[in-house]
Amino acid sequence: AGLTAVDEQGQNDGTYVNAVTRSVEGALLGDADTAAEFGGSTDYVNLGNMASLSANRMTFGCWLRADAWACSWPRIMSRASSKNWSDRHWELMVTPQRKLMLTLRVGNTIYEMEGQTTLQLGQWCFVVCVFNRNTQRIRLYLNGERDAGWDGVVDAGLNDTDTIEAWIGDCPTVPGQCPWEGPIDEVFIITGRALTPPEVKELYEDSIPNVKIVSWDN
Repeated sequence: AGLTAVDEQGQNDGTYVNAVTRSVEGALLGDADTAAEFGGSTDYVNLGNMASLSANRMTFGCWLRADAWACSWPRIMSRASSKNWSDRHWELMVTPQRKLMLTLRVGNTIYEMEGQTTLQLGQWCFVVCVFNRNTQRIRLYLNGERDAGWDGVVDAGLNDTDTIEAWIGDCPTVPGQCPWEGPIDEVFIITGRALTPPEVKELYEDSIPNVKIVSWDN
């Protein structure tokens, strides 16, 4: 409500900036929590200088729906000092080929993983990004299934910082340079824990109802 994007865990509230539309229908039927809709211009949620994510394990993701492609590289979630590749710490975006891409700065190396699935306009998707230094794995999941990943040597921790803002719906510093167009729902950022593949799949499947009521006759 208002300008505050409230964190249900009480950790890091965000701020709605410009024309973000609140209280729109979300991804989950019957969920009292509504979604926020981004108009593909200069609206976004500013998470500010939120605490740095754990160097060893983290998970973040959301439900999202693209209603149009407002730019070539629309950002879903981003911590970066500019849209340049070298200035990113962690970022989830969509490529010009309309596939997911996860970018993580690990140590002094920037890893990029492009998904295999082409996203369709008007369809809700559940996206989860996982980093686990202990198992040396980076994963990008789409609708409960692995869409991309790294299984090589990960010999450093996640290189994050609280001196740079994190945004939802665009890339920080310049509103409108990489905007998202469509609703985003159930955003979560978990630091210090890497969800396992079964946990990601269970979270997705538990969120999808088997029945949708299209009419009611009493």
